[in-house]
Amino acid sequence: NNKSLQVLDKILAKIELLKESGVECPKVFALGLTFKPDVDDIRESPALKIAIELNRRRDSIDFYTFDPNLSNETFQKLGLVCKNLTEGIKQADIVAILVKHKQFELIPEELLENKIIIDPSGLIFHMHQTGSKNILSITSKFKYYFGAQSM
Repeated sequence: NNKSLQVLDKILAKIELLKESGVECPKVFALGLTFKPDVDDIRESPALKIAIELNRRRDSIDFYTFDPNLSNETFQKLGLVCKNLTEGIKQADIVAILVKHKQFELIPEELLENKIIIDPSGLIFHMHQTGSKNILSITSKFKYYFGAQSM
């Protein structure tokens, strides 16, 4: 769908900027692959479509994913690399929050400092609305931020 293409274009644009700035193989970490938050259903998932398209570019990017609701077997069947949430964020240049799983609200703020954040799920916007303090206090420290409220 159109929103998926918009999100993919934003991610690809940031990958290109990183390459132009000297990052040979940008690391992209996609959070969430399911159709909607806090379920294990991947049928018709826009997030999964984005992940599969990014995975096709593994010759020029280091791409990995995490979804707390999916089994390792599911990742293997999809041909996607799953990383631990904390390690994946630490290693990433770009963090794409594709699904607003509740677990992602608990990400320690220091993990996201100086990361390029793409958040079409609206997680960070939702946290602003509800006054959550975790990720909120550092949104000004993101290298780049694209969220659902700006679409």
